[in-house]
Amino acid sequence: MDADRFKKYLPETLSLVRIIIALLFLEHGSAKLLGFPTPPNGQPAFMTLLWVQGVVPRSFDRVQPL
Repeated sequence: MDADRFKKYLPETLSLVRIIIALLFLEHGSAKLLGFPTPPNGQPAFMTLLWVQGVVPRSFDRVQPL
């Protein structure tokens, strides 16, 4: 296979992977904090370990990659 052919699409592929990962973080954090989509274990109580684990992905959604 020709590696130069794949290098042409590297920036677009990297952008797509970053968008998908960001959406996964967003879904994980919103499921814990907002209850949407409905988590299988229910919404955690305020300031418990599960609640904090939901805050961390939501806070890093706004961080831009270097």
